[in-house]
Amino acid sequence: MAQQFQAKGKHWDKNKEPVNKDVLNNFIKTIEEKNFLDDEILKSSEKLGKFFADLGITNTPFRKFFNQFRMLSGKSITDLKIQLRILQSQIAYSVGRAEGGHGSETLKKEFKELLDKCINKIISSHDEKEYSNFMKFFESLYAYFYYYCPNKRS
Repeated sequence: MAQQFQAKGKHWDKNKEPVNKDVLNNFIKTIEEKNFLDDEILKSSEKLGKFFADLGITNTPFRKFFNQFRMLSGKSITDLKIQLRILQSQIAYSVGRAEGGHGSETLKKEFKELLDKCINKIISSHDEKEYSNFMKFFESLYAYFYYYCPNKRS
């Protein structure tokens, strides 16, 4: 049986492979040159979904931010950019609380890294469709995350 250790309510299984951050790093490099609907980017959503599930992020905080992004659809470009910056700060706050052991959030800094990169790409884009393209990518990412998430009800 795998030996497990517990620290601050989190389990670590020494027989489980550590989570490889290469999938996130590759996405961050690739998204600079490609758009959210590029086949390579859409294919990466499965790897990223598994990556976030393996990090131990639970469904509730992931779904919370997915829903907040969805509520921004239909906003004017000016309002969208303002709301994205506000959402970016809310993500940072939630990740900071989770990493500090406060509250029940399980978000990780990698989640913030991904969404920071995506938000910055949307805000700097001159394409009005960039946000809707991002939402299609994010929907795919969330679907794969949900598929791989071991505890879907938390």
